[in-house]
Amino acid sequence: CSRDWSSDVCSSDLSASVLAFALVPSFWVGLGLLFAFGFTNTTSGIGTQSLVQAAVSDELRGRVMSLYGVVFRGGPAFGALIMGALSDRFGLRAPVAAGAALCLIVALWAMTRRQRLLDSLR
Repeated sequence: CSRDWSSDVCSSDLSASVLAFALVPSFWVGLGLLFAFGFTNTTSGIGTQSLVQAAVSDELRGRVMSLYGVVFRGGPAFGALIMGALSDRFGLRAPVAAGAALCLIVALWAMTRRQRLLDSLR
């Protein structure tokens, strides 16, 4: 995802790569999909953090970025706990595919709200 793409497009690509990874039986194809995941995860994170910093006033930036850090570090840890519990019961493939599908649905929904978000930031 380049700079002129929105982070919601990166999020949908990220979710789609994880969903495809969960469904593909080939190791080498899965490895390529994990590369795509890593690339889109990094670019989405950079874009999101830049957007948050640019949208917040100077006097609140430190507080907002500390909250951002807690959410984006604690959220995946909580998700890993849930995925681990579900994987014990159902195996790894089904929970990862379900989680990726849920994230893809949310990313596509967020794309429909993109203009409203941009208007509120101006």
